[in-house]
Amino acid sequence: MEGSQRRSTGCLDPHDPLRSDWIHRVYRALPRPPSTNLATGQLQYDILQDLPSQAVVLDVGAKDDRGRRSLREGVRYVTLDLFPGPGVDLVADAHSLPVRSSSIDRVICSSVLMYCADPKKAISEMHRILKPGGMVYISVAFVYRLAADPFDYFRISSDGLLILCDQFEPVQSGFNRGPASTIADMLTYFCAIVCCFNRKWLYHILVDVFQWCFWPLKYLDRVLNHYSMAGVIHSGAFFLGRKGSPSREGPVSAAFQPQR
Repeated sequence: MEGSQRRSTGCLDPHDPLRSDWIHRVYRALPRPPSTNLATGQLQYDILQDLPSQAVVLDVGAKDDRGRRSLREGVRYVTLDLFPGPGVDLVADAHSLPVRSSSIDRVICSSVLMYCADPKKAISEMHRILKPGGMVYISVAFVYRLAADPFDYFRISSDGLLILCDQFEPVQSGFNRGPASTIADMLTYFCAIVCCFNRKWLYHILVDVFQWCFWPLKYLDRVLNHYSMAGVIHSGAFFLGRKGSPSREGPVSAAFQPQR
């Protein structure tokens, strides 16, 4: 969960004529480069541990994440995304979740707020649907390249995320992608831009080429993440919090029902 960045633009343009060319087939047959991401290890708590029997977990902006979590028997894992797709249970907007108030045990929201027109409203919705004592995990991009899907609105620092999540009782916060990992990703895309001669198809190929070149840089973070100034350059921040105050609306029996 920590440090995850789900959306990647390192692929050929689907509208480019190269799709029908032999180069495209060769490109697709090549192995993908390793990720430039190396989690900092700051997150010490697993939000999915100690879940009560029959607990409900909502993953906001899950896309294709179904099946990637290890859950105890009886726990219901529900995925929500703005667009339909394989493994998506609910198609809805994070600004207006079709979920009863105080009905969810855990909420996960990884690399999603950058795509929300009003991140504060989306966080308020997560607070609303959580049961008292329920927990939320939110991760966001900070020093990170544009990753439009189809738009990309915000970057939020670890301190900024704390402010946005002030409705929750903080359990832990920090950054989950350190300076070396951040620079490895930036260098990959910078060099691809410089060397592509303004050819989009070439740019996408070069992203993979340079990622092969720079991904080992991330292992410098095994040392740098222990430096007090490591947070000066971080591309991902996280917040783990708990809903403390009881809901005024009281308990409900069914979680996933349209609001009235």
